[in-house]
Amino acid sequence: MNIGSPDATAVSAVVAGFNLSAAIINIVNPAGAIVGYTHDLLRWLDRSGVDEKNFEQCMKAARGLAHPNHNDMVLSGSISKADKRLQNLKKGQLPLALTFSQALGRLIVQEPDVCYMASITACLLRHHDMAYATSALTSMVLDKGGHETETKHDYEVWRAPTRAVIAKVVESIFLDISNPGHQTEPFPPELANLHVHVLDDANFAAIAMQIQRTLSDLLLQADRFPGDIILWLLNHFEGHLEDDHETCNGRSWPVVLAEIIDGKPRRLVGGSSAEYLKPCSYQRQKLYMTENLMNTTYISLKTYLNKDRKMKSYTLLGLCILLSHAVADALGANDVSGNPDPPEGTISGVMTLLSEVIDQDVVRWNTWFQVGACAVSGCPWALYASGSRSPEIRPSTSLVGVQYGSLIVLAPWLDFNAPLDINGAFRIRVFEGLVQGVNDDIACIETEEMSKIQQRQDLNRMDVEKNPWKRITDIDNTPFGVQKAVFRAERDVYRLLVIVKVNKQLRLVDPTQSIMALSRSHQAACCGHRRSDDTPEQLREMLDLSGSNINVVTLEDIFTSWE
Repeated sequence: MNIGSPDATAVSAVVAGFNLSAAIINIVNPAGAIVGYTHDLLRWLDRSGVDEKNFEQCMKAARGLAHPNHNDMVLSGSISKADKRLQNLKKGQLPLALTFSQALGRLIVQEPDVCYMASITACLLRHHDMAYATSALTSMVLDKGGHETETKHDYEVWRAPTRAVIAKVVESIFLDISNPGHQTEPFPPELANLHVHVLDDANFAAIAMQIQRTLSDLLLQADRFPGDIILWLLNHFEGHLEDDHETCNGRSWPVVLAEIIDGKPRRLVGGSSAEYLKPCSYQRQKLYMTENLMNTTYISLKTYLNKDRKMKSYTLLGLCILLSHAVADALGANDVSGNPDPPEGTISGVMTLLSEVIDQDVVRWNTWFQVGACAVSGCPWALYASGSRSPEIRPSTSLVGVQYGSLIVLAPWLDFNAPLDINGAFRIRVFEGLVQGVNDDIACIETEEMSKIQQRQDLNRMDVEKNPWKRITDIDNTPFGVQKAVFRAERDVYRLLVIVKVNKQLRLVDPTQSIMALSRSHQAACCGHRRSDDTPEQLREMLDLSGSNINVVTLEDIFTSWE
């Protein structure tokens, strides 16, 4: 290869690009950085709108505030198994090219000084939402003690930028760890059936930090079973835990943490938790177990409905959640996301589907996929409203994929190496990872319309072979290949480009049209005869077609003429 050749120039440009990237990493990865800055992390920071300086300052402030114990290794072990599972899948055939998630929520598990942020968030999401987890973690990072008589966290100038960073960290942990199904160790059998009550975020943060600071025996006294802080202790505390709680009551309940010194308690935290706080899990849920989803969704439902409409709308919402689970079940899902769509989204999706089935007497793949994907992944129904807005973009034929964090929902017929079969086609496949080419945490994937033939040639008018009998017995060895690529069309909307190459001919092919055509076709029974060993002359004599014009076409002939 000549130094001045185009190939050499291209290689030089690539090498220069690698050197520049390495230099950038070295610049922004200072000595003592808490989280190693990789290309993927830098892209995540840019995509999330997180300032690098604020991020590094927040990570330094959060360093070493807590440490997971051996129980919490369940979380990191679960993530490792998922990565190995994807590695094994990549050795075979996948509907689309998938890669490992490199979002912060995934990377932070590997950082010893701040991995507790993932484990604490996973614990909190068993009983709280992401806003609570954000407030609790922010208070832990900024906590300075002084809660002996009253739990309070004085406002600091750094609270706003710290909370902004932690909000993105918590969101990434949910999208890339909790929502795909990774959980911390649950309650042991002795505590599993107790009625869980929860602390407010200020008390939770104060108690957690005081536990981390003392080496003495501790006494946590409460009128109710504080399940959220107990679960945190089980996953972050080394030692013995004894539980002695009283029955529930309907009042605000005091919470006191004391250390035992010389056999006497010394108060460290004194406060109370409000009775209105109710536990609501954002972990993945079993199908048709709607009570928790109703609790989390109904919170927002109550904000925009008057008193007279609440009961009717609550009943309608419950019915729509059940129907969305039924759709997910019919499509082959095993469970659903614990992150519910806003009530208006859940109701709109199911009502759209019912209107098509009842009023229009039609079953549309797009609508069923949308409703099922919302239930399985937790993505909002509003995502689909962002598709194909620009008139400059050709309309897509169907929706075939949704990516929500590290959870991917795909149509099953995208694997061109698998036999095309209508059985099981009206289903979904769920994967953990990232679709190669999709750079957003939330996105939908549509198919690109099949390209038209510029100069269509009728197969019946093709030139007749001078001696077609020689081709009848030949095996059609026309070179054939399929390439797929995913590219951004608009915000949150990506297009799947499927290019089929037959010999030297290239065409865009829509896999949705292929499966739809198969569903409408009459499939003949498979022929059990072996391939004929007769010579062309014997075939001619057997068929008695002397004098007839026979067109013998190859795959390339059909490919270039088929609409």
